[in-house]
Amino acid sequence: MERVLVIGPGPQARSIPDVIAASRNLELIGFVDMANERRFLSGDIAHFPVYEAAQFPEELKAKLGEFSVLVTIDRKGIRQQVIEQVRESGLPLANIIHPSAVISPNARLGGGILVSPGVIIGFGASIGNHVIINSAATIDHDSVIQDDIIISPGVHLAGFVTIKSGTFIGIGACSVPGVTIGSNCTIGAGAVVIDDIPDNVVAAGVPAKVIRSQSY
Repeated sequence: MERVLVIGPGPQARSIPDVIAASRNLELIGFVDMANERRFLSGDIAHFPVYEAAQFPEELKAKLGEFSVLVTIDRKGIRQQVIEQVRESGLPLANIIHPSAVISPNARLGGGILVSPGVIIGFGASIGNHVIINSAATIDHDSVIQDDIIISPGVHLAGFVTIKSGTFIGIGACSVPGVTIGSNCTIGAGAVVIDDIPDNVVAAGVPAKVIRSQSY
């Protein structure tokens, strides 16, 4: 049984207990609050331990024994800092994959990945490290999803799409085949990407157009 510590008890983490329970080979041992988000752990998930940021990683290594980690913080600047801290800690990365997800045996998965219910990942797709793929998203054949990307529910990416590191894809967005979406971008909800998107921008609309630059 793999023991998992989730970093970030925010909105993204609320579904984690259900996904872990469905997987049957993972045990959730608690959350680390790196961004003052513990208020989201209410209701049926309020009983899990929540540890302070100052305890991570060395104090928790001594206290909890062996465990792997998953970063679910979605606030961009803090997320990048925490991922770097995890990298420096040398802790193993957990992959949490709901059993309803359909993943080609020819797809390649990195570490620190959350794959939610109803996700489809096609033949030859490549998923990097620290990627969150939310419910009912589809990533078609031979697409490349680089590191530290969040894909919202209901996103549909056609074949041979590349998304570069640090980008956020909003709910219900989609793309035609073969486009490249740059690094550190935000793609708005419902956007339809039919052309390449450069780095460090916000793009939205049908078809998607750059509306402003952004930096972190």
